[in-house]
Amino acid sequence: MSQPSPFKTPEGEARFLAAYDAALKRWPVPYEQLDILTRFGVTHVVAAGAKNAPALVLLHGYMATSVMWAPNIADFSRDYRVYAIDIMGQPSKSIPRDPIRHVADYVAWLTETFDALRLDRPSLVAMSYGGWLALARAGTTSQAPFGEDRHATARTCAARERIRGG
Repeated sequence: MSQPSPFKTPEGEARFLAAYDAALKRWPVPYEQLDILTRFGVTHVVAAGAKNAPALVLLHGYMATSVMWAPNIADFSRDYRVYAIDIMGQPSKSIPRDPIRHVADYVAWLTETFDALRLDRPSLVAMSYGGWLALARAGTTSQAPFGEDRHATARTCAARERIRGG
């Protein structure tokens, strides 16, 4: 369940956000930061890649942020417009307003975020908690909720091998 402000103190939040910004500055590609208003609060999104490229959404793992994708962003943004979404309720730059109490709330929040970004059926890469969220959303729609680009999967595996040094 998501609660407003995952930070215990303003000082802790300030230190966290400074570390977030420092990590984001190490991204090897140009990016822009977007703030998307939803009924659950302001969702922070880091976008990279050509604006006219096919969309690829990245959903991070539990207690991580979008900056975790730094090792992969160059490969992903070569062929895609990448939207790395800070999951609402996790420590990040997303700012909760109303608590997310149920799976349906998470699905509504993600759907609102996709709609605001004008993403119909983007390809998706998710890790752990982000994967759970993606599957929760997939279970609520009658059409395939995400793109079906099998080449993205192959490129992701190739990027992972480069990171490992293989």
